[in-house]
Amino acid sequence: MRSRGGCFLFFVVIALLWGGGQSLYTALLNRTPTVVSISEYGKNRPKAHWLRLTDCRLSLADSLYRKKYSSIDELYIPLRASRDAGPIHVLLATKDAGLLAAFQELQACKSAEEVVKVYAKHNDKLTQRQSVQGLIRFGIDLKDKDWNKLASLEKSLAPDFVLLDEGKEPSLGLGIGLLIPGLLLGAFVGARAARSS
Repeated sequence: MRSRGGCFLFFVVIALLWGGGQSLYTALLNRTPTVVSISEYGKNRPKAHWLRLTDCRLSLADSLYRKKYSSIDELYIPLRASRDAGPIHVLLATKDAGLLAAFQELQACKSAEEVVKVYAKHNDKLTQRQSVQGLIRFGIDLKDKDWNKLASLEKSLAPDFVLLDEGKEPSLGLGIGLLIPGLLLGAFVGARAARSS
């Protein structure tokens, strides 16, 4: 039991240090969002993680989604330039209730006329997002199995596509709040291991 407890504490320390370090790194290197058009992002990708993408068109009907229990929990909406038919470089990850409702209404449509009505009904939600802002998911926040599953479901995705968490911002406080407990717990685990050896 002691060994299992030690392993658990070790993994907790790793998670705290990794999560805290990543949050701190992101906050220190992304003081303000980098503004770039969606078409330019596909051609000349900046190194920043906090982005404001402009001139976007949300391909709501082509969205992928994640289900939790029996309901859709999160949408992954392809972002395109207005006349772009090339590979998709960014999926907007959102849990916005309005967009979830609009997508589910689209799924229930049985004719082109119904689709047009749904788009007209939710047009304000879509046009508001011609500029979108958020954090690129990476490191501890990006699960390889989720990324690989999305890549396998949508063949028009670029090989290096990214997920942009809508509305998320860097947090210096979160980084410090995870890193300090991680360091303290790490020191405790190290001291206990030294005593037992």
